[in-house]
Amino acid sequence: GRLLAQTLVAQGRAGSAEPLWRDILAFDEERFGARHPRTLATLDAMAACISVVRGAAEAQDAACRSFLAKAATLGLDHPSAVASENNFAACLYEGGQADEASPVASSAHARSRKVLGADHVHTLVSKNNLASCLVDQCLADDAEAMYREAWAGLQASLGPEHPDTQIALGNLALCLGEQGRLGDAERLLISASDALDRVLGEAH
Repeated sequence: GRLLAQTLVAQGRAGSAEPLWRDILAFDEERFGARHPRTLATLDAMAACISVVRGAAEAQDAACRSFLAKAATLGLDHPSAVASENNFAACLYEGGQADEASPVASSAHARSRKVLGADHVHTLVSKNNLASCLVDQCLADDAEAMYREAWAGLQASLGPEHPDTQIALGNLALCLGEQGRLGDAERLLISASDALDRVLGEAH
């Protein structure tokens, strides 16, 4: 079942994989327990699958369960727990709950800096997520500096044409738009869109 579910996701058939992951999770919880590493890995896979099929907001429950279980069993500073905390923040944000997401994103970013370092890709992504929360809370000036730092760091770590780098640039552009700097925003959005077209193809 696990291999089939993974194969379906890899083939772009996440909708068919979701019920399989739910069955696998139920089996793992019964056989190994809710906090066993295998069960938590299945929970993460199911959350990722739900996110693809129905959006990150729908994966919120699974992401929360994963974070709480890892925090209890591995400790808050374990890299896997840090990653799950950031995923949970992203799910809250995508669900339109920026006020709830912001403290979770802030905690995840601070912990990622502590555990992985300021220049680690996961830390830079968590900084980008936190900045998005700040924009939704009408704190675009604070968010701009964070977006610029995340963009610069991702350029250095992944390269200027990497999709994650260009997504960070696009977020910076949207932030500038929120500040009324429409000319700068348009220029950066066009740059990010052109780069993504080159890397992913125009059908992305």
